[in-house]
Amino acid sequence: MPKRIREMKCTDLDFAAECARETGRISETAEELENFLLCDAKGCLIAEYSRKPVGFCVAKSYGKYGFLGAIVLDGIKSHPAFERELLDHAVKYLVQGGCENVVAEVREGSVSGFEGAGFVKLCRILQFAGNVYGRSHKHVRELRPQELSAIVGLDRHFFRANRLYFLGRRFVLAPQFCKVLEMNGKIEGYIMARRADGIVPVGPWVISEDVDCPADLLEALAVEVRTEKLVVEVLETNCGAVELLRAMGFVESRESTWRMLLGPQTSVGQADSIYAIGSPFTG
Repeated sequence: MPKRIREMKCTDLDFAAECARETGRISETAEELENFLLCDAKGCLIAEYSRKPVGFCVAKSYGKYGFLGAIVLDGIKSHPAFERELLDHAVKYLVQGGCENVVAEVREGSVSGFEGAGFVKLCRILQFAGNVYGRSHKHVRELRPQELSAIVGLDRHFFRANRLYFLGRRFVLAPQFCKVLEMNGKIEGYIMARRADGIVPVGPWVISEDVDCPADLLEALAVEVRTEKLVVEVLETNCGAVELLRAMGFVESRESTWRMLLGPQTSVGQADSIYAIGSPFTG
């Protein structure tokens, strides 16, 4: 058959990263995509046409919740039905694994296709870029290895799912970009980031609702950054985070994507305490 969908291999990582770059997602490097391959290879899919890879997607399950990263298909106008096949394949994998809700990041041009598959719009995902003057704060410091469980617990409280694997990988690969905010002996917030092709994508960035200084985490992170721009993605419904980023001089990208949902209404990943999402693939 001229087309098929198969599991991603390590040799596909550079292709997938290049596909992502062509759609403007320079934050999705081969190293970042490898995290998903190591976690769950069956959820990492490659679309082939005449034995040539033409697209990919990543489906990640968190028990009852599944996240579907942006489906990228090279030359999509030549294979319009192939995107739907890839989408259906990924959703089937998540549902068979026990997911009751599937959340997806969707580009504007693909919204109608996702709506045809039963997805509904939740909100836009806004992208901001800018530089922040690095500044130390006495209540913000580097994350310690023994504190990862506390970070996972805080994250799970607000995100509503367990992102242990990905938070752990962020810490292992870039510990200098992992900061915590501690008050009265208790961790009340954290921020993580990574380097990617001349930028520093920020996220997750989570802080308790009782804390009134979320910017301190971003400023402390900026101490570790050289000259790269910080890139932050946040749900448009998080007015506090959006207002903070604008006040700090961040510039909003003209293009945005949609967060869409298949399944019963869910609040997973929607809390206002989440000032930056992890990525389209992790929520």
